[in-house]
Amino acid sequence: MKTTFLIFALVALTLCMPNLNAQELGKEQQIENLKLTKEKIANEERELLKKEVKAINNRLLSGEITEEEATALKKEAAQKHALNIDNRLAIIDNQIALLERGEMLHIKYYSFEDRMDSIFDDFKFRKIFHRDKNFKESRNNGYLLLAFGFNNAIEEGNSLGNSHFKFFGSRFFEIGFGNKYRVFKNSNFLKLNYALSFQTNNLKPKDDQFFVENDNTTELQKFDTDLDKSKFRYTYLVMPVHLEFKPFNTSFNPDKHYFDRVKIGLGGFAGFNIGNMQKLKYDRNGDKIKEKQKTDFNTNDFVYGLSGYLTAGDSMLYVKYDLSPLFKNAQNEIRSISLGLRYELF
Repeated sequence: MKTTFLIFALVALTLCMPNLNAQELGKEQQIENLKLTKEKIANEERELLKKEVKAINNRLLSGEITEEEATALKKEAAQKHALNIDNRLAIIDNQIALLERGEMLHIKYYSFEDRMDSIFDDFKFRKIFHRDKNFKESRNNGYLLLAFGFNNAIEEGNSLGNSHFKFFGSRFFEIGFGNKYRVFKNSNFLKLNYALSFQTNNLKPKDDQFFVENDNTTELQKFDTDLDKSKFRYTYLVMPVHLEFKPFNTSFNPDKHYFDRVKIGLGGFAGFNIGNMQKLKYDRNGDKIKEKQKTDFNTNDFVYGLSGYLTAGDSMLYVKYDLSPLFKNAQNEIRSISLGLRYELF
Protein backbone atom coordinates (compact mmCIF):
# COMPACT_ATOMS: atom_id res chain seq x y z
CA MET A 1 0.00 0.00 0.00
CA LYS A 2 2.82 2.38 0.88
CA THR A 3 4.62 1.56 -2.35
CA THR A 4 1.47 2.27 -4.40
CA PHE A 5 0.96 5.60 -2.64
CA LEU A 6 4.59 6.55 -3.23
CA ILE A 7 4.35 5.83 -6.96
CA PHE A 8 1.12 7.82 -7.18
CA ALA A 9 2.73 10.75 -5.40
CA LEU A 10 5.77 10.74 -7.70
CA VAL A 11 3.54 10.68 -10.80
CA ALA A 12 1.42 13.54 -9.49
CA LEU A 13 4.53 15.54 -8.64
CA THR A 14 5.94 14.99 -12.11
CA LEU A 15 2.71 16.18 -13.73
CA CYS A 16 2.70 19.29 -11.60
CA MET A 17 6.30 20.24 -12.30
CA PRO A 18 5.63 22.27 -15.47
CA ASN A 19 3.17 24.47 -13.60
CA LEU A 20 5.62 24.90 -10.70
CA ASN A 21 8.37 25.87 -13.10
CA ALA A 22 6.07 28.32 -14.83
CA GLN A 23 5.22 29.96 -11.55
CA GLU A 24 8.90 30.26 -10.63
CA LEU A 25 9.63 32.20 -13.80
CA GLY A 26 9.51 35.94 -13.41
CA LYS A 27 6.99 38.06 -15.27
CA GLU A 28 9.62 39.55 -17.58
CA GLN A 29 10.99 36.12 -18.45
CA GLN A 30 7.51 34.83 -19.30
CA ILE A 31 6.83 37.82 -21.53
CA GLU A 32 10.16 37.26 -23.32
CA ASN A 33 9.32 33.58 -23.85
CA LEU A 34 5.93 34.47 -25.31
CA LYS A 35 7.54 36.92 -27.76
CA LEU A 36 9.88 34.17 -28.92
CA THR A 37 6.84 31.90 -29.32
CA LYS A 38 5.28 34.48 -31.67
CA GLU A 39 8.24 34.09 -34.02
CA LYS A 40 7.96 30.30 -33.85
CA ILE A 41 4.26 30.47 -34.71
CA ALA A 42 4.92 32.44 -37.89
CA ASN A 43 7.68 30.04 -38.93
CA GLU A 44 5.53 26.98 -38.20
CA GLU A 45 2.64 28.23 -40.32
CA ARG A 46 4.98 29.15 -43.20
CA GLU A 47 6.45 25.64 -43.18
CA LEU A 48 2.98 24.09 -43.11
CA LEU A 49 1.97 26.27 -46.07
CA LYS A 50 5.07 25.17 -48.01
CA LYS A 51 4.14 21.52 -47.43
CA GLU A 52 0.58 22.08 -48.63
CA VAL A 53 1.75 23.94 -51.75
CA LYS A 54 4.22 21.13 -52.53
CA ALA A 55 1.45 18.54 -52.16
CA ILE A 56 -0.78 20.56 -54.49
CA ASN A 57 2.04 20.80 -57.06
CA ASN A 58 2.54 17.03 -56.88
CA ARG A 59 -1.16 16.46 -57.59
CA LEU A 60 -0.94 18.88 -60.51
CA LEU A 61 2.07 17.04 -61.97
CA SER A 62 0.37 13.66 -61.61
CA GLY A 63 -2.69 14.97 -63.49
CA GLU A 64 -5.10 14.58 -60.57
CA ILE A 65 -6.14 18.25 -60.70
CA THR A 66 -6.09 21.02 -63.30
CA GLU A 67 -3.93 24.15 -63.16
CA GLU A 68 -6.99 26.27 -62.29
CA GLU A 69 -7.87 23.94 -59.38
CA ALA A 70 -4.27 24.04 -58.17
CA THR A 71 -4.27 27.85 -58.16
CA ALA A 72 -7.53 27.93 -56.19
CA LEU A 73 -6.22 25.41 -53.65
CA LYS A 74 -3.00 27.39 -53.15
CA LYS A 75 -4.99 30.60 -52.59
CA GLU A 76 -7.24 28.83 -50.08
CA ALA A 77 -4.22 27.40 -48.23
CA ALA A 78 -2.51 30.81 -48.06
CA GLN A 79 -5.66 32.43 -46.62
CA LYS A 80 -6.05 29.63 -44.07
CA HIS A 81 -2.50 29.90 -42.74
CA ALA A 82 -2.65 33.69 -42.68
CA LEU A 83 -5.75 33.44 -40.46
CA ASN A 84 -4.00 30.81 -38.32
CA ILE A 85 -1.11 33.22 -37.73
CA ASP A 86 -3.47 36.08 -36.84
CA ASN A 87 -5.51 33.96 -34.43
CA ARG A 88 -2.54 32.31 -32.72
CA LEU A 89 -0.70 35.64 -32.35
CA ALA A 90 -3.84 37.21 -30.86
CA ILE A 91 -3.80 34.53 -28.13
CA ILE A 92 -0.15 35.31 -27.33
CA ASP A 93 -0.83 39.06 -27.29
CA ASN A 94 -3.67 38.52 -24.79
CA GLN A 95 -1.39 36.44 -22.57
CA ILE A 96 1.27 39.16 -22.67
CA ALA A 97 -1.39 41.75 -21.75
CA LEU A 98 -2.44 39.65 -18.76
CA LEU A 99 1.16 39.42 -17.54
CA GLU A 100 1.69 43.17 -17.96
CA ARG A 101 -1.35 43.75 -15.74
CA GLY A 102 0.18 41.53 -13.07
CA GLU A 103 -1.90 38.40 -13.72
CA MET A 104 -0.21 34.96 -13.60
CA LEU A 105 -0.56 32.53 -16.48
CA HIS A 106 -1.67 28.99 -15.76
CA ILE A 107 -0.96 27.68 -19.30
CA LYS A 108 2.65 27.48 -20.26
CA TYR A 109 2.74 24.64 -22.75
CA TYR A 110 -0.23 25.77 -24.87
CA SER A 111 1.54 24.83 -28.14
CA PHE A 112 2.45 21.26 -27.09
CA GLU A 113 -0.38 19.79 -29.22
CA ASP A 114 0.80 21.76 -32.27
CA ARG A 115 4.33 20.39 -31.79
CA MET A 116 3.05 16.81 -31.47
CA ASP A 117 1.00 17.21 -34.68
CA SER A 118 4.09 18.44 -36.48
CA ILE A 119 6.13 15.45 -35.24
CA PHE A 120 3.36 13.03 -36.24
CA ASP A 121 3.16 14.61 -39.72
CA ASP A 122 6.83 13.73 -40.23
CA PHE A 123 6.27 10.07 -39.36
CA LYS A 124 7.03 8.18 -42.58
CA PHE A 125 4.30 5.55 -42.37
CA ARG A 126 1.62 8.20 -42.25
CA LYS A 127 2.82 9.56 -45.60
CA ILE A 128 1.56 6.45 -47.38
CA PHE A 129 -2.02 7.25 -46.35
CA HIS A 130 -1.43 10.99 -46.10
CA ARG A 131 -4.63 12.88 -45.39
CA ASP A 132 -4.87 15.98 -47.49
CA LYS A 133 -7.43 18.39 -46.06
CA ASN A 134 -7.87 19.93 -49.53
CA PHE A 135 -8.48 16.54 -51.20
CA LYS A 136 -11.42 17.19 -53.54
CA GLU A 137 -10.89 14.62 -56.31
CA SER A 138 -13.99 12.63 -57.20
CA ARG A 139 -13.92 9.04 -56.00
CA ASN A 140 -15.20 7.89 -59.42
CA ASN A 141 -13.38 8.83 -62.63
CA GLY A 142 -14.45 7.51 -66.03
CA TYR A 143 -12.04 7.15 -68.93
CA LEU A 144 -11.59 5.87 -72.50
CA LEU A 145 -9.41 2.76 -72.62
CA LEU A 146 -6.96 2.20 -75.50
CA ALA A 147 -4.35 -0.57 -75.65
CA PHE A 148 -2.27 -2.13 -78.41
CA GLY A 149 0.88 -4.17 -78.87
CA PHE A 150 2.22 -7.59 -79.80
CA ASN A 151 0.28 -10.82 -79.50
CA ASN A 152 1.43 -14.43 -79.56
CA ALA A 153 0.45 -17.82 -78.21
CA ILE A 154 2.02 -20.52 -76.06
CA GLU A 155 1.32 -24.10 -77.07
CA GLU A 156 1.12 -26.79 -74.41
CA GLY A 157 4.44 -28.62 -74.18
CA ASN A 158 6.22 -25.86 -76.05
CA SER A 159 7.89 -22.57 -75.11
CA LEU A 160 7.24 -19.08 -76.40
CA GLY A 161 10.67 -19.14 -78.02
CA ASN A 162 9.49 -22.02 -80.27
CA SER A 163 6.18 -20.40 -81.13
CA HIS A 164 4.48 -21.25 -84.43
CA PHE A 165 3.48 -17.60 -84.80
CA LYS A 166 5.33 -14.48 -85.89
CA PHE A 167 6.36 -12.25 -83.01
CA PHE A 168 6.11 -8.84 -84.68
CA GLY A 169 3.40 -9.75 -87.18
CA SER A 170 0.92 -10.88 -84.52
CA ARG A 171 -0.73 -7.97 -82.72
CA PHE A 172 -3.65 -7.00 -80.49
CA PHE A 173 -5.84 -3.93 -80.08
CA GLU A 174 -8.25 -3.06 -77.26
CA ILE A 175 -10.78 -0.24 -76.86
CA GLY A 176 -13.45 0.36 -74.25
CA PHE A 177 -14.79 2.48 -71.45
CA GLY A 178 -13.64 2.23 -67.85
CA ASN A 179 -13.98 3.71 -64.40
CA LYS A 180 -11.66 4.13 -61.43
CA TYR A 181 -13.03 4.11 -57.90
CA ARG A 182 -10.83 5.43 -55.08
CA VAL A 183 -11.13 2.94 -52.20
CA PHE A 184 -9.92 5.26 -49.41
CA LYS A 185 -11.64 8.59 -48.89
CA ASN A 186 -8.53 10.77 -48.72
CA SER A 187 -5.83 8.68 -50.39
CA ASN A 188 -4.94 7.49 -53.90
CA PHE A 189 -3.04 4.51 -52.51
CA LEU A 190 -5.62 1.98 -53.78
CA LYS A 191 -8.20 2.17 -56.57
CA LEU A 192 -10.59 -0.32 -58.15
CA ASN A 193 -10.14 -0.08 -61.92
CA TYR A 194 -12.74 -1.81 -64.12
CA ALA A 195 -13.85 -1.49 -67.74
CA LEU A 196 -15.88 -3.00 -70.57
CA SER A 197 -13.82 -3.42 -73.74
CA PHE A 198 -13.36 -5.08 -77.12
CA GLN A 199 -10.15 -7.08 -77.60
CA THR A 200 -9.08 -7.93 -81.13
CA ASN A 201 -6.22 -10.43 -81.24
CA ASN A 202 -4.29 -11.54 -84.34
CA LEU A 203 -2.04 -14.54 -84.85
CA LYS A 204 0.11 -14.91 -87.97
CA PRO A 205 1.34 -18.50 -88.38
CA LYS A 206 4.84 -19.15 -89.71
CA ASP A 207 5.98 -21.40 -92.58
CA ASP A 208 2.85 -21.12 -94.77
CA GLN A 209 0.60 -22.66 -92.12
CA PHE A 210 -3.06 -21.93 -91.48
CA PHE A 211 -5.84 -23.15 -89.18
CA VAL A 212 -8.06 -25.99 -90.34
CA GLU A 213 -11.23 -27.37 -88.72
CA ASN A 214 -11.30 -31.16 -88.47
CA ASP A 215 -14.70 -32.07 -87.07
CA ASN A 216 -14.64 -30.76 -83.47
CA THR A 217 -10.95 -29.83 -83.38
CA THR A 218 -8.86 -27.08 -84.96
CA GLU A 219 -5.17 -27.45 -85.84
CA LEU A 220 -2.39 -25.86 -87.87
CA GLN A 221 -1.64 -27.40 -91.26
CA LYS A 222 0.73 -26.63 -94.11
CA PHE A 223 -0.92 -24.87 -97.07
CA ASP A 224 -0.49 -26.47 -100.50
CA THR A 225 1.30 -23.42 -101.88
CA ASP A 226 3.21 -20.38 -100.66
CA LEU A 227 1.09 -18.02 -98.60
CA ASP A 228 1.53 -14.27 -98.99
CA LYS A 229 -0.58 -13.82 -95.90
CA SER A 230 -2.01 -16.02 -93.18
CA LYS A 231 -3.75 -14.29 -90.30
CA PHE A 232 -6.23 -15.56 -87.74
CA ARG A 233 -8.28 -12.94 -85.84
CA TYR A 234 -10.40 -13.60 -82.77
CA THR A 235 -12.39 -10.91 -80.96
CA TYR A 236 -13.52 -10.80 -77.34
CA LEU A 237 -15.96 -8.70 -75.37
CA VAL A 238 -14.45 -8.64 -71.88
CA MET A 239 -14.59 -6.93 -68.52
CA PRO A 240 -11.07 -6.30 -67.16
CA VAL A 241 -10.84 -5.62 -63.41
CA HIS A 242 -7.66 -4.46 -61.64
CA LEU A 243 -6.61 -3.31 -58.20
CA GLU A 244 -4.44 -0.26 -58.82
CA PHE A 245 -1.77 0.53 -56.23
CA LYS A 246 0.11 3.79 -55.89
CA PRO A 247 2.99 2.58 -53.70
CA PHE A 248 5.03 5.78 -53.62
CA ASN A 249 4.19 9.24 -52.33
CA THR A 250 6.36 12.22 -53.21
CA SER A 251 6.39 13.12 -49.51
CA PHE A 252 9.25 10.61 -49.27
CA ASN A 253 11.29 12.58 -51.80
CA PRO A 254 9.63 15.87 -52.77
CA ASP A 255 12.27 16.70 -55.40
CA LYS A 256 11.51 13.60 -57.51
CA HIS A 257 7.96 14.10 -58.73
CA TYR A 258 8.05 11.07 -61.06
CA PHE A 259 7.62 8.79 -58.02
CA ASP A 260 4.10 10.19 -57.67
CA ARG A 261 3.24 8.85 -61.15
CA VAL A 262 4.18 5.21 -60.50
CA LYS A 263 1.11 2.94 -60.42
CA ILE A 264 0.76 -0.83 -60.46
CA GLY A 265 -2.38 -2.64 -61.60
CA LEU A 266 -2.98 -6.34 -60.88
CA GLY A 267 -6.07 -8.29 -61.89
CA GLY A 268 -7.67 -10.14 -64.76
CA PHE A 269 -10.49 -10.25 -67.27
CA ALA A 270 -13.44 -12.42 -68.26
CA GLY A 271 -15.81 -12.30 -71.20
CA PHE A 272 -17.01 -13.91 -74.41
CA ASN A 273 -15.71 -14.69 -77.88
CA ILE A 274 -17.85 -12.68 -80.31
CA GLY A 275 -16.21 -13.49 -83.64
CA ASN A 276 -13.40 -15.18 -85.57
CA MET A 277 -11.99 -14.74 -89.05
CA GLN A 278 -9.06 -16.16 -91.01
CA LYS A 279 -7.50 -14.29 -93.94
CA LEU A 280 -5.42 -16.01 -96.58
CA LYS A 281 -3.61 -14.50 -99.57
CA TYR A 282 -1.82 -16.58 -102.19
CA ASP A 283 -1.13 -16.93 -105.92
CA ARG A 284 -2.73 -19.71 -107.98
CA ASN A 285 -2.39 -20.09 -111.74
CA GLY A 286 -1.22 -16.49 -111.99
CA ASP A 287 -4.23 -15.15 -110.07
CA LYS A 288 -3.97 -13.40 -106.70
CA ILE A 289 -6.55 -14.91 -104.40
CA LYS A 290 -7.86 -13.50 -101.12
CA GLU A 291 -9.94 -15.67 -98.80
CA LYS A 292 -11.90 -14.69 -95.70
CA GLN A 293 -13.16 -17.58 -93.59
CA LYS A 294 -15.71 -16.80 -90.89
CA THR A 295 -16.66 -19.72 -88.66
CA ASP A 296 -16.39 -20.49 -84.97
CA PHE A 297 -13.17 -22.53 -85.56
CA ASN A 298 -14.09 -24.45 -82.38
CA THR A 299 -12.94 -21.54 -80.23
CA ASN A 300 -14.03 -21.36 -76.59
CA ASP A 301 -17.07 -19.15 -76.08
CA PHE A 302 -16.16 -18.11 -72.54
CA VAL A 303 -12.71 -16.56 -72.06
CA TYR A 304 -10.78 -15.44 -68.98
CA GLY A 305 -7.23 -14.60 -68.02
CA LEU A 306 -4.77 -12.56 -65.99
CA SER A 307 -3.56 -9.05 -66.73
CA GLY A 308 -1.54 -6.24 -65.21
CA TYR A 309 0.09 -2.92 -65.94
CA LEU A 310 2.88 -0.70 -64.69
CA THR A 311 2.69 3.07 -65.10
CA ALA A 312 5.63 5.46 -64.93
CA GLY A 313 3.97 8.34 -66.77
CA ASP A 314 1.00 8.79 -69.08
CA SER A 315 1.37 5.38 -70.75
CA MET A 316 1.35 1.96 -69.12
CA LEU A 317 3.29 -1.21 -69.88
CA TYR A 318 0.49 -3.74 -70.29
CA VAL A 319 0.54 -7.56 -70.25
CA LYS A 320 -2.29 -10.09 -70.45
CA TYR A 321 -2.39 -13.88 -70.55
CA ASP A 322 -5.36 -16.10 -71.41
CA LEU A 323 -5.95 -18.87 -68.89
CA SER A 324 -8.68 -20.28 -71.14
CA PRO A 325 -7.42 -22.22 -74.21
CA LEU A 326 -8.08 -20.65 -77.59
CA PHE A 327 -9.62 -23.81 -79.07
CA LYS A 328 -11.83 -26.57 -77.64
CA ASN A 329 -10.72 -30.19 -77.68
CA ALA A 330 -7.22 -29.34 -78.94
CA GLN A 331 -4.56 -32.02 -78.51
CA ASN A 332 -2.09 -29.31 -77.52
CA GLU A 333 -3.87 -26.36 -75.91
CA ILE A 334 -2.97 -22.89 -77.15
CA ARG A 335 -3.17 -19.82 -74.89
CA SER A 336 -2.69 -16.23 -75.99
CA ILE A 337 -0.19 -13.86 -74.41
CA SER A 338 0.08 -10.13 -75.19
CA LEU A 339 2.48 -7.31 -74.37
CA GLY A 340 1.95 -3.66 -75.24
CA LEU A 341 0.93 -0.21 -74.10
CA ARG A 342 -2.24 0.87 -72.34
CA TYR A 343 -3.72 4.38 -72.22
CA GLU A 344 -6.49 5.75 -70.03
CA LEU A 345 -7.82 8.97 -71.55
CA PHE A 346 -9.86 11.05 -69.09
